[in-house]
Amino acid sequence: MRRLSTCALLPLLLATAWSGAGAAATITGTQGADRLNGGSRADEIYGLAGNDRLSGNAGDDLIHAGSGRDSVSGGLGDDRLAVQADAAPDRVACGPGRDIVNAEAIDRVAADCEVVSVQLGRDPYRNRNSQHETQVEPDSFSFERTIVTAFQSGRFLGGGASGIGFATSSDGGRTWRSGFLPGLTLFTSPSGIHDVVSDPAVAYDAAHGVWLIASLGVSENLTELLVSRSADGVNWSLPVTAARTVGGDLAYDKEWIACDSWPASRFFGRCYLSYTDVRGERLATQTSTDGGLRWSTAASPLAPGSQPHEVSGAQPVVRPDGTLVVVHVNRSGIAASRSTDGGATFSGSVTVTPLTAARVTEFRAPALPSVEVDASGTLYASWHTCRFRPTCTFNDLAFTSSPDGASWAPPTRVPLGGTSSTVGRIIPGLGVDPTTSGARARLALAYHSHAGSRFDVQLVSSTDGGATWSRPQRLTARSMELSWIADTRSGRMLGDYISTSFSTGRPVPVFSLASPRTATTFKQAIFATTPRR
Repeated sequence: MRRLSTCALLPLLLATAWSGAGAAATITGTQGADRLNGGSRADEIYGLAGNDRLSGNAGDDLIHAGSGRDSVSGGLGDDRLAVQADAAPDRVACGPGRDIVNAEAIDRVAADCEVVSVQLGRDPYRNRNSQHETQVEPDSFSFERTIVTAFQSGRFLGGGASGIGFATSSDGGRTWRSGFLPGLTLFTSPSGIHDVVSDPAVAYDAAHGVWLIASLGVSENLTELLVSRSADGVNWSLPVTAARTVGGDLAYDKEWIACDSWPASRFFGRCYLSYTDVRGERLATQTSTDGGLRWSTAASPLAPGSQPHEVSGAQPVVRPDGTLVVVHVNRSGIAASRSTDGGATFSGSVTVTPLTAARVTEFRAPALPSVEVDASGTLYASWHTCRFRPTCTFNDLAFTSSPDGASWAPPTRVPLGGTSSTVGRIIPGLGVDPTTSGARARLALAYHSHAGSRFDVQLVSSTDGGATWSRPQRLTARSMELSWIADTRSGRMLGDYISTSFSTGRPVPVFSLASPRTATTFKQAIFATTPRR
């Protein structure tokens, strides 16, 4: 690949560079207003500063706009256009081909762009020890045309974040309103009492008409499970405390929330908060029957102390008949426990499958299940594992289903590439269209792929309950480098989970995307892929 650069000696003039008809080129602009044009090959075009005009012409081009008010045109080919993270309004046109765009809400993206992911906000916290402009680990939930997502904002190296952000769409993911939950940490407005907050999860209680976001508040001598409430997904209450432990180390971890919104269920309107009780070394679940205002004491599949400490990743899922299934990870692998009396008592945990996963170098990637349910009550789960590779060097995505949460089908490999490839697939976020079921259940699976130190987000879908899967659709216009991503003591972090929710029959994945950082500031934010074509 040859490299062309505009003339840095004339920064005040409009610089022009173009690629001829030969080999693919890398074209880089100046600090001024540039006009950069690709050729007939798959070129890479990088604007820097200034109000640039960038055109790919032909070929499958990558165009990354700079910090000015840029005009970007993909031209012919399947182009990848990145115009996000600069807080300047850009104009994007795509042209023929299937094009991928990462943009901000202020950018004008033409209707001929097929795969568009929009930045939902920006980290506002500038406190001394957090990593400014980092947002990680989104969850989402949808009900009818409304989608709510919640995520960590201002990630700390040692764990947790400065606050929990949210973004809400009332039109199926086409437009969004965003903000930050009040009363959680010392840094939120109004301030709360906690040093950090983590692990956001979203639910909707259709019986009481209320959105809920659960989070984990942590201070030096206090751990709390917190629930924020909203009638519209935009205006949020101060948090309700569902569980509280004073003194010592972390008392709870990896909480998840779900509500019974099935009208035919005898537990319609009951919400469930499941988590790891670290002190009790058990899986615990609390219930609420009043829209998250008050919470019961915890119930568990087994007595305190009788479960291994390694229990993690609890995901409560409610079937249409009111049966609660809590899928989780324990020493035996992925397991599930059921309650048929509204969370008062639980069966013992049954093993879904043993769990083995390859470590991803310098990257945080716990193998946690993503679980959903369809209209008939069939449960679906996906996670990453190296079980399909002879040497357990890279991970693939596994998939299984269950008619009732008690018996599970043998896991199958989601076919995303050969088992001899050096591309790993990790951290899936599974979505199921709740209006579909059985052999016609519509599923979508967002996940991360990585080759070496570069990471992307992809999406696959199924229209037959996971029997077959589509070809992967890339969502990231430009691959993420490790150094662009928030750091933790367990490696760089995009999130221990991501999410996909269906609205108006279409999947809307939400994920963390890191852009090239400056010397002192990250450029990592939450994106949602907006429904188009």
